[in-house]
Parts: sequence; structure tokens; C-alpha cells
Amino acid sequence: MKQFLANIGFTKKETKVILLILGVLIIGAGIKYYKYFFTEDNKKYDYSRSDDEFKKLTEEAKKREFDIAKNDTIENERLKLITGEMVKLQDSIESIGKEPKTSKKELKLREKSINLNTAGIDELVSLPGIGESTAQKIVEYRNKKGKFKNIKELMNVKGIGEKKFEKIKEYLVLE
Repeated sequence: MKQFLANIGFTKKETKVILLILGVLIIGAGIKYYKYFFTEDNKKYDYSRSDDEFKKLTEEAKKREFDIAKNDTIENERLKLITGEMVKLQDSIESIGKEPKTSKKELKLREKSINLNTAGIDELVSLPGIGESTAQKIVEYRNKKGKFKNIKELMNVKGIGEKKFEKIKEYLVLE
């Protein structure tokens, strides 16, 4: 072996170290072999008891986790109900004493509806979204075509579309 190591190119000291390492490895393997086969320590460990213990602890943990999740779910539902009730209560408290937002112009119009067939420009201008030029177009349309037979005919007037008509139709009457 020394000659083999010398042929590879190792020095004497390197050869001694390599032989020492090989000797220690061989002795260690021998001791392990001896202990394994010739002593009482060669009993294999029975993991079944540990496995049973692990399974039992895992099942208990899952059960506790399920109970906690169940309690959390119930608690969350309670909180949602309470929060929902609180929001409703707060909304109702805020709505007390508040009047619906209506302008003075709308209040006057609700008190007195405007007859579309007899209204002048001044009355028509009081309608929401109707300016002087649109009021003039309504009067011209009425003079040209005759009295309105249906309130929806008002949408034939240039400048009055569905949106504007929806805003003013509650203030109009035909007589």
C-alpha cells in the first residue's frame, strides 16, 4: 500500500496520514459491527407506541382546532348580527330630524302643479332643468301643434329628453 501511494505521488507524511485515517475507519466499522451483532443493544426500537401517541395527540389537536373554529364562526356570526343592528340603529338615528333634501323651487312646484296647455314661459321656467329657451320652444310647439293630449308629447320638443322629462313630469298636469 505504501508503494501504491508513493507511485501516486504522495510523500511519506501524506502516506502515514492516509494510512492512519484508513485504520481508524476500519477499527470504527469493526466496533460498530461487534456492537450490533454481539451485544444486547441490537434491539430494534418499536415505533408503534410512538406512532399511536402521535395519532392520539393529532386527533386531540384537530378536535380542539375544530372546536375553536366552530366557536369563532359562532362568535363571528354574533358580531355580524350585532354590527348590522348597530348600523341600522345608527342610520335610523341619523335619519330622525332630517327632512328630505328638496329645493325651494321644488317645494313651490309641489304645492301647485303647472298646466302644460296654459302655462306661460315664466311658469315653465320654474320647472327643474327648464331654461328660458326651452320654455319658449314648449310654447311654440303648443301654438303650432295645438294643446298637448298626453304629457309624453312634451318629449317631442327639442331639448327635452327622457331624463329631463322624468324630472319634470310630476309637476305637470293637462287640463
